[in-house]
Amino acid sequence: MSFLIVLAALCFLMFVAYRGYSVILFAPVAALGAVLLTDPTLVQPMFTGLFMDKMVGFLKLYFPVFVLGAVFGKLIEISGFSKSIVSATIKLVGAKRAMLSIVLVCALLT
Repeated sequence: MSFLIVLAALCFLMFVAYRGYSVILFAPVAALGAVLLTDPTLVQPMFTGLFMDKMVGFLKLYFPVFVLGAVFGKLIEISGFSKSIVSATIKLVGAKRAMLSIVLVCALLT
């Protein structure tokens, strides 16, 4: 039964993402719903105890990576380098293979 609840939470998260809402905002809501439906006594420890301590540690550790990634992404956007990569990839692969172009551009920009 708990597998179905987790699957329903993931489906909810995919639906929300498909509708254009922020996954970052709705992921804790989906997790809270899954925990409430499986074992409601675990709600408070999940959001106050170990989870928050580890999340803060993770954010403190990787904050420079997040900031530099955002700055680098903005620099690529402003310089027009990303548009030139997209144009070159579409010329190379062709407009009919859009999915392959998207995968290649994402791989190159990552």
